[in-house]
Amino acid sequence: SPCTQNKDDYDGSFLYLMDAEGGEPQALGVEGYDPAWSPDGSRIATTVMDGGFRPQIYLYDLATGSYGNLSNSSGQEFMPAWSADGNFIAYVSTSSGQRQIFTMDLNGENKRFFSRSNERSNAYPSWTPNGLAIAFVGRRMSDEIDIYYVWLRAGDEDKSSRERRLEQAIEKIEKARKTA
Repeated sequence: SPCTQNKDDYDGSFLYLMDAEGGEPQALGVEGYDPAWSPDGSRIATTVMDGGFRPQIYLYDLATGSYGNLSNSSGQEFMPAWSADGNFIAYVSTSSGQRQIFTMDLNGENKRFFSRSNERSNAYPSWTPNGLAIAFVGRRMSDEIDIYYVWLRAGDEDKSSRERRLEQAIEKIEKARKTA
């Protein structure tokens, strides 16, 4: 993850594309690290050391070549992760003082404080495939590290673990049928 102590490791990092079959990597001509592909493969959310010292989330559109600062924050924002439907990005921000998970719309608006925690630093957000929860790594001040997940809708957290496992199993079966 980006940090001011290692900014020289990230500053000037660029994005490349390479065919899965091999071949030469092709430079996209844009800076970035921690890239996250949109679910439809048309865009990349990435972290850029804006001004050489402050990580920010940038969005690159492969079809149009547009590229710009999505987070536009005075704080440090990094580790983007796309929602399953491609409408939101979860990310890490230090705007609350320590690393916490936030979400935002694709235009950088409606930033929401997601992981409210005073006793731990949170990072590595990842949406569940069904988009109902976000998992992340939390590190407590005692250096205890755990994986957490938070439901996005109150009704989903009220379901029993048996109901959730059953729904997940049904989703897997339906997905397997589609690929078969």
